[in-house]
Amino acid sequence: MTIEEIKIRQMANQHLLKPTDKMTVLHDLCGVQAQFMVNAMHSLKIRCSDYNEDTVKDGLVKNWTVRGTVHVFAEDDLPSFIHCNNGQDYLRNDWRGYTFWNQRDKWALTPERQAYFANVILEALKCSELTREELKVSADKTV
Repeated sequence: MTIEEIKIRQMANQHLLKPTDKMTVLHDLCGVQAQFMVNAMHSLKIRCSDYNEDTVKDGLVKNWTVRGTVHVFAEDDLPSFIHCNNGQDYLRNDWRGYTFWNQRDKWALTPERQAYFANVILEALKCSELTREELKVSADKTV
């Protein structure tokens, strides 16, 4: 294969040459990176033949899974990613102690502090769905 043929095949595999339905895109790409939701939506918009602003989020879930980053998946694919490596990575608690990503001791949360913030978040979500920013405001009010 030539370099050009390889590039074309890669673009085709990414659904960049011929858009298809949203779920096929998500299944084939193993989700899309979603640290910033606007980027995830753009990624779907340029790949999906059935993209619709009003329904694009239907059937999707957003979670920390692949490489410890936020991704958007088809809801029925989520168990596959949560249970990668027998679920050990998903269940790992990177907020305690020193890790490569958490090199500042002051960033580590004690188990008590983790429980406190988990309760704050759960209380806030009892009333309604909230964005990450709204949850931050809610947590700030309790500190």
